[in-house]
Amino acid sequence: MIPVLIAPAYNRIDLLWRMLQSVDTVVGRTLIVDNGRNMTSVNAAAADIEFPHLNSTIWAPPFKSIGYGGAINFGITQTAEEPWWLWVSNDVRFEAGFLEREVVPVMEDRKAGDVATVLTGGFTWAAINAAAVQLVGLVDDWSFFPIYFDDNDYHYRAHLAGIEWVEMGPGWSHGDGTHPGSLTINSDPKAQKANHNSFEQNKAAYVAKWGGMPGQEVFTSPWDSGWPVWVTRPDVAGRATRQW
Repeated sequence: MIPVLIAPAYNRIDLLWRMLQSVDTVVGRTLIVDNGRNMTSVNAAAADIEFPHLNSTIWAPPFKSIGYGGAINFGITQTAEEPWWLWVSNDVRFEAGFLEREVVPVMEDRKAGDVATVLTGGFTWAAINAAAVQLVGLVDDWSFFPIYFDDNDYHYRAHLAGIEWVEMGPGWSHGDGTHPGSLTINSDPKAQKANHNSFEQNKAAYVAKWGGMPGQEVFTSPWDSGWPVWVTRPDVAGRATRQW
């Protein structure tokens, strides 16, 4: 069983439904974070009817999107008593049996906390246990908001912390075969425009935090500060300018 499934969704609820349909194992609790505030009570009822094994709750931020990393963090902190979590982007689809065969056994074996572990598919989905969060921290959704470079940042922090990081092979897919990259962005001209702005700011934030682009990092602590890898710092003005 998957203890918690966190499903951030900004748009393309049809893809969210497709992703949930591909989760063919029992889930203790599913938290759908409706970042685009597109879903209604009818959608919530439909989720319960169509996916009863997922035990879904739908939550929408009251004003604006909390971002991809923010949704992940929210899901983890709302269920902090659990041993591990799975988050999945809405434009991911799993092949039949993949999660039960390749993900659940490994994460259940790691739930005692002896080995900090991340199993992932390019951060479009990931399973992470409490030991990893304890060492690496949550997603840095101050520096990298609402999405992009948060994945590079978490991977580099995990590398510095020396935790087990496994990029998973076949058994899942991202997108629909017609567009490269995120369907969330490619499906919405407004999101494309907003992402152009936030992506460049996040790129600059990554270089400031680690001294170079992904794969060319110089610093071994955030902002060359000597602080632990789990440290983040507020960027209120930057977050405001990057809001979608």
